[in-house]
Amino acid sequence: VDVSSSMKDTSKLKVMQYALHHLIEVLRPSDKVTFITYADSVKILREGLSGKDKQELNDVVDRLKAKGLTKGNKAILFSLDVALKNYISNGNNQIILATDGKFRFCPDDQKLYLTKQGDKQVKLSTMAFGNDKDAMKNLKEIAQIGKGNFIHIKSRAKAHEQLLEEVKQNSLIR
Repeated sequence: VDVSSSMKDTSKLKVMQYALHHLIEVLRPSDKVTFITYADSVKILREGLSGKDKQELNDVVDRLKAKGLTKGNKAILFSLDVALKNYISNGNNQIILATDGKFRFCPDDQKLYLTKQGDKQVKLSTMAFGNDKDAMKNLKEIAQIGKGNFIHIKSRAKAHEQLLEEVKQNSLIR
């Protein structure tokens, strides 16, 4: 989750929080969530919470504040390390990067990401906020590299529907 100062622009942080609350709503008890934020540094706020811990997850989202620089590339690589550490064989292992995309994920970062991932399947989807054309292009490319989806959240009105569709597409039937 991007909490850099660029997320203060317009109402990106508020729309992101709204979207994350909707994502939390549809989590199953079997789902495990690790909340990682990034700005000047990358931090784990909560690790391995069950989807049934909705109140705690929502509290984490409510406390998000935007300030600092964007270290998006470091956040992606760090999140991959966490996902691989908690990897569930035959599970839905996914990173959802919530950001306005105002950072570069350069070819060296991309190569390192793919090398670290190895043969484990961890999808990297991007949940985009804002309307910066270069940032949206960047986030589409990141989702393609990560074999995930690009979700452009333009408003609160569409957030619930778009995130529900993302969860449905990536959930494994058990």
